[in-house]
Amino acid sequence: MGVILETGPDEYRRTGLSDSLCSHQYIEFYRCVSSRITDGVLALPAYLKDAGYQNPSNGNDCAFQLKYNTKSHFFDFIKSNPKVAAEFHNNLSTYSQGRLSWTDPSIYDVTQLIQGMKIGEDEVVLVDVGGGQGHDISEFRRQLPNITGARAYFMHRIFHDWADEESRKILKNLTPAMKRGYSKLLIHEQVIPETRANWESTSLDLMMMAQLGGMERLAADWKSLLESVGLKITKIWTPQTGDESLVECELA
Repeated sequence: MGVILETGPDEYRRTGLSDSLCSHQYIEFYRCVSSRITDGVLALPAYLKDAGYQNPSNGNDCAFQLKYNTKSHFFDFIKSNPKVAAEFHNNLSTYSQGRLSWTDPSIYDVTQLIQGMKIGEDEVVLVDVGGGQGHDISEFRRQLPNITGARAYFMHRIFHDWADEESRKILKNLTPAMKRGYSKLLIHEQVIPETRANWESTSLDLMMMAQLGGMERLAADWKSLLESVGLKITKIWTPQTGDESLVECELA
C-alpha cells in the first residue's frame, strides 16, 4: 500500500505516505476523511433509496444527516463540534499540498489582470471571497508583489458545497459590486469533462452530494448557473487531469 518501502532483506524505509502519517496536520486529515466524510458516502445508498433516487439539493437533507441522525447542516454540525471542526480545517489545508497554485502560468496567467486596469492607492486588485487563511491570495501577492488597482473577485471551492439555488444567492450578492466590461469573477473549481472524467473529480462529486447536497459541475452546468445571474464565461482555463480549473467570468 506504499506506507513503507522494502530496500533489502529485513530492511525498510519510510515513504511520503508514512511521513504524512506522522504529521499532526495529516493525521487530522485522515481522521476527518475516514470518520466523517466516508461515513456520509456510505449512507448514500440508503438515502437515495428513501428519496426515490433523486439527487439531494438541500444541505439540510442529505446522506450526512441520515448517518449522524441530525437535522443540522454539515457546517453547523462542525461549528458545534470543535474537534470535528479542527479535523475539517486541517483537511482543507492539506488538500492543496502538492498541487499547482491557481497563479501558476500553466493554469492562469495572472499578469493579464494588469491590462487596462485602473491604478490607484485606494483600489483593490483582488478580493478573495471566503478565502479561509488566505493561502490563495498570498500566492497572488507572491506573483505580483507591487500591483495595485481594482479588478477581480476570486472564489475557491465555494460553489461545490451548494446546489444551484444557494449558489445563485451567493452570486447575486456579488454581482452588484462588479463593473461591466472591467470586473472579473475567477472561480477555481472542478470542471468535469463530459467523457473520461478523472476518478478524483467524480469521487469529490459523490462526497459533495452525500455531505452537503452539493456537486461538482460540467462546463455546461457552470454556463447555465452563471448565465442565470447575468454573468458570462469568457474562458475556462483547464490544467492537468484531476486538478481544478479556473473559470473566468464577466457581467453579460
